Amino acid sequence: MNLIKLPTVVSEKRSAGRAGFFLFLIMAFGFAVRIFHLGHKELWCDEVSSVTLARNAYNIFSALSYKPLYFLFLKFWIYFFGMAEFAVRLPSVIFGTATIFVIYKLGQEISGRKAGLIAAFLLSISCFHIYQSQQARHFTLMVLLICLSYLCFIRALKGKDAVLNRWLNGGVNVLLVFMHPYALAGVLVQPFFVYGFLERKVKLEWVRVHIVMAVAVALWLLFSEKGEMYYNTLWITGPGWEAIPEVFQTFSYGGLRYGLWDYKVIFGSLLPVNILFLLYCFFLVRGVNFGLRMRDRSRLMILMLGWLLLPMAGALLVSIVRPVFLVKHLIISLPAFCLIVALGIASLRSFQSIMFLLSIVFLLNIYPLMNIYAQDAHIHWRENVLFLKDNIREGDAVVVSTGTDLLPFLYYFGDTPGKALYGYDKYFYCRKSDGTCSPFIYETSHLIIGIPHDMGQGPEAIRRIARERLDALMSRKPMVIWLMAGRWTGQSREQDFAAYLGRSYRLVFKKAGSGVTTYKFEKI
Repeated sequence: MNLIKLPTVVSEKRSAGRAGFFLFLIMAFGFAVRIFHLGHKELWCDEVSSVTLARNAYNIFSALSYKPLYFLFLKFWIYFFGMAEFAVRLPSVIFGTATIFVIYKLGQEISGRKAGLIAAFLLSISCFHIYQSQQARHFTLMVLLICLSYLCFIRALKGKDAVLNRWLNGGVNVLLVFMHPYALAGVLVQPFFVYGFLERKVKLEWVRVHIVMAVAVALWLLFSEKGEMYYNTLWITGPGWEAIPEVFQTFSYGGLRYGLWDYKVIFGSLLPVNILFLLYCFFLVRGVNFGLRMRDRSRLMILMLGWLLLPMAGALLVSIVRPVFLVKHLIISLPAFCLIVALGIASLRSFQSIMFLLSIVFLLNIYPLMNIYAQDAHIHWRENVLFLKDNIREGDAVVVSTGTDLLPFLYYFGDTPGKALYGYDKYFYCRKSDGTCSPFIYETSHLIIGIPHDMGQGPEAIRRIARERLDALMSRKPMVIWLMAGRWTGQSREQDFAAYLGRSYRLVFKKAGSGVTTYKFEKI
């Protein structure tokens, strides 16, 4: 009997060894494309917002955010590693690379090592995931946690250390509750699955875990900054019919915006990305069909479809009342997309066919991947601030528009990267001192103000607020005022601000470049 089993054991070890070797190569590649040029591009306003919130965070219930977990982590990271571009982005690289390993384990639990390796490969080359892995933002940590959540959930359902994995699942889900509202949408799929598709005995086993999760949700609702949550959605417009295909385009090759709003990726040719999109869609459908036809996997496929579709459907439904639909947050469903596509590819019988297909996918993916490094549609504040610092004199005042861009301006204008952000309130464009919030910021002997960004107030309200702030600045009679208007200001508002300053000051010169127009005005 032992002689009969020995070849099977040896074969299993060899198979596991080969899978481990291929997984190592996939993870090494995934890490390389995520860390490449990591500190090359300057921080943009959302990333500096992360640094600001982290620097000013004190505890989980402080009024820093309705999504505090990442910022509290980043606060401790900054304490040890500093606030340089490479340093603050490195955690996202680590989280993103770790997720490649976790999605392999997920695929292995669902359909074996082959599906796991394919899913890991697809995530490793995902332009959407690579882009977010190079941002000082919470997205890759959110994806890592939700993958860990589903891994523990599926292992518990399969009876593998069921009690331990149930509570691990509950613990990770509690973290996700404090991660982001979209993460909560991804987590809610699991209770729906338990109470909708499983036997009564299994349902009872999950009750205590879900009670703990419900308590966490209640705490989040009680202590989170709901006003900030509402404020952060004021600028979002209602999604149109094109929102759904854009989600799957973003999952396939990064789409035209990497899930962002004011961003435009320019492709010289759309043929490679469209072929890639069609391939992913074909194998997505094939994966669903394959999973639903397999008796032992059909319920897991329903779970995967819930993970993929319910967050999207929920965001669309909520957007009927208050627009909240943003593709970038749907990155929580990207692993489900990769897993289902991997099942579709793994259903091909021939190993040679699978390798040929993955080679085609990889080659087609090189084109959009190159765009991640070659293009940068964000405003280049480092370059423009360096120009200002070379020309500004002591006592000169600076007006930054919009106020959202005051964050990256201060990051690069201060003597030390990020030092100028301490105490800054990014929602009122002011610096807090002794409980008061002043719109006048003094930095390196210069008076600085920000013109608020239009977050739904309307152009007339912004014009009124801008003129009030400009009047208050001019009443202090600085000899020189610099106006730095980012492209989000809009041409008409930029001209309005310049004309208003021109009533009391003489325009000396105007310079446009790298997303910012810089004006210099001297006192008449």
